[in-house]
Amino acid sequence: MTWATYKQSLCNEKYLHECFLESTQEIIRQSIAKSYKPSQPNPYIPRLYDLYLGDLATLSDRMALYRKEMRELEILAVSAATERRMHLASRSFERTLAKLQLGKEISERKAELAKDVASKFDPTIPLGTGFRTDAIARQNISALEANSASQELTCLTSRWDLADQINDETWTRFNEPGNAHNYCERWQWAKRLLIEDAQEALQKALAVSVGIQTVLGMSASPLPDETSKDFVEEFTLWTRAIFREMEIEDQTAQEFGIVVPLVQPILPGGRSIIDPNTFKQEIAKAKATPDGALELAFTLPELLLPQETKTQLRSIALSFSTESDIVDDTGIDRSAQRLAYARLQAELELPEQSHRGDAAGTLPRAYVGEVFVYGSSQGPAFITSKQIRNADITGQWRIKVMPRAVYQDSLSCEPLRGIDGYQVKDIKLHLRGVRKL
Repeated sequence: MTWATYKQSLCNEKYLHECFLESTQEIIRQSIAKSYKPSQPNPYIPRLYDLYLGDLATLSDRMALYRKEMRELEILAVSAATERRMHLASRSFERTLAKLQLGKEISERKAELAKDVASKFDPTIPLGTGFRTDAIARQNISALEANSASQELTCLTSRWDLADQINDETWTRFNEPGNAHNYCERWQWAKRLLIEDAQEALQKALAVSVGIQTVLGMSASPLPDETSKDFVEEFTLWTRAIFREMEIEDQTAQEFGIVVPLVQPILPGGRSIIDPNTFKQEIAKAKATPDGALELAFTLPELLLPQETKTQLRSIALSFSTESDIVDDTGIDRSAQRLAYARLQAELELPEQSHRGDAAGTLPRAYVGEVFVYGSSQGPAFITSKQIRNADITGQWRIKVMPRAVYQDSLSCEPLRGIDGYQVKDIKLHLRGVRKL
């Protein structure tokens, strides 16, 4: 009899819950088929693939653990059901066998026969007296044996009743909610966790597969088939292979930091990312609007970094600069000293990242609450977030500089109209990240 057939027989006799007829492979296959559709948007952003790698390792371990627990619970449940069935099925004939082995009825019958034999002999005849005495002795011995068997049977009956009580109580615990012996309940909970982890694992694996391609230009190995009976094992092997590929890829990784002035000429031919006249016009436009905020749109050219590198952004910051006010005899820049107290505020919108697997459309704006003067010993104040991580820096950016700033005195500070007499001349974008050759 196969294991599946044996479990089915226990279920048919109401000794085993039907949940234990399910296989973990079928559970994973059906749950993923019901909840995951390749045509549906993946909630996980592919360019965050490096964050998901650790999750995949954890999910892989947990799936293996849940499946192991489910199998162990299945074995315990089948063992308990087998013991219950054996106890109930063997109770009657075991008691009958014990009674036969004790021989109480035989001893009683032998005593009756001996008594009958003794009554047949005449006690007045010497030979009859001997036979009568022997028969009476046999009667007494048989009576003692019957009495002993009766007492032993009484003890056995008490033990059988106790065994029945313990078995009934134990069997009740197997069906009691919250009891550690309720293997079905524990199995159902492990099943739920396994399903959730399998779904999350596949979605994150898909994001990793796309992210490796769009961010690094690499081709990941094909994902394991979610309908395979060996999905857990194949997923573990796939995850291990990805880790090895990333370990080799990271050997050429280099951290970088770059400052990109928007108005100061930095491009070939003395060009600026934002023309100085355009910058002045945007400031004048901002002053004339009720909002009073400076809106800048610009594109970072690819030549800022070597084109053969794969850039992964990590953090960003902003700073501003004004005209210098250097004291000739000391070389001290008085503007730097005064503007060290200024804190501008801005919102930053990164380029659209659909080419790196994001959903089409602009990213949420990042809030930069501390924009220091360029060269300040306290800045720049870098910010990090998942919307920034691994973003491509090429493309159109947008910056919104708020109309008011924090300054050292209690008066209103409007940076676009000047800070303590110093005019904002440039906004600088600070980038930190990783590049891979």
